[in-house]
Amino acid sequence: MIIPHELLSIIGRRRFIAEVRTESARQGLATIDALARGGISVFEISLAIPGAEELLRHYSGNPAIFVGAGGILDARQAHEAGRAGAAFIVAPIVAPELIPICAQYQIACILSALTPTEIIAAQRAGADLVNVFPISSVGGSNYLRSLFRHFTALNLMVSGGIGLDNVGEFLQLPVRALGISSALTPYEVIMRGDWNMLTHLARQFILATQGDDASASQHVPSALPPHAPILDTMRSPTYATPLSDHPDFGYPAIPIVPPPGSPNPMRPQTGASQPPYSPVPAAGISQPGQPLSAYAPGTAQPGQPLSAYAPGTAQPGQPLSAYAPPPSNIPGYQSSSPIVDPPTPPSGEPSAQSETFKPWDSKPAGEDWIN
Repeated sequence: MIIPHELLSIIGRRRFIAEVRTESARQGLATIDALARGGISVFEISLAIPGAEELLRHYSGNPAIFVGAGGILDARQAHEAGRAGAAFIVAPIVAPELIPICAQYQIACILSALTPTEIIAAQRAGADLVNVFPISSVGGSNYLRSLFRHFTALNLMVSGGIGLDNVGEFLQLPVRALGISSALTPYEVIMRGDWNMLTHLARQFILATQGDDASASQHVPSALPPHAPILDTMRSPTYATPLSDHPDFGYPAIPIVPPPGSPNPMRPQTGASQPPYSPVPAAGISQPGQPLSAYAPGTAQPGQPLSAYAPGTAQPGQPLSAYAPPPSNIPGYQSSSPIVDPPTPPSGEPSAQSETFKPWDSKPAGEDWIN
């Protein structure tokens, strides 16, 4: 079990906490695996996810991933998270009664606050970390600069409204961590099951911490080393083989094929073909042996069958929207490209020279980070 002080040190070096809120535990499992492949290693799992306790137990024994419980409002939920193996809890309010419970389970307690009075009250109560939430509603990085002008010993993380367009502003300030939610785990991407997109987004955030070095090297170490052990308690929503049985760790090549007549566990989007769930496919969906001209205009050359295109880019039973070009605001992403594991990262923590984290209780010498 990792102690709170050690966990806070790791969070300070990794900088990002991914906030995971999905509609099922299976989606949560696949989301965490995809983000971990992109370099994210600290995750806040919302207790609103059905089976969130099982997710916490699943990852609590993994030395490469650190999971905590989010949305904790009372003592009962805090006890549930502690028994499930959470390394930390995040309360969206100032709830000092949770602090002794966290001490009982030896886990970190993160309380959320917004105003200066709430922030100081949470810190004086003994919170290991104070989450300024929602930061985008009170001025973003400018609000934080005002706080640091008046308070010199703040132990803060921030969340709410942080994306690739403004993450650099927050990384320049002496905050311990940034909580990323919808910018890292878009709802439509999770519902589509595009785990490759989540990995790409995670790598973009990790590269943002490297500043000018990001253009020199596009390699981002994965938080999940190849062949790392994982318990066989759950399965990825789009694959049938348990994660630990796959040689490339976590991305089996066998799609799920439920027995005929069984319901679709992923609730596919309206209009998507569902073999073998329905013997009559929906109109307008790609089918083997039919030309793409029968479907959405402009997606392919008229009269060309599916077999004329690159193997692996079109599969029977999937909607054509799965093969649409990627969003223009995500540079370099190719939705049809297979996930390729990055080289095994070097062992050990990054050297002090490569770290960009600035301690919260000290001002960098010779640098005016306020203005």
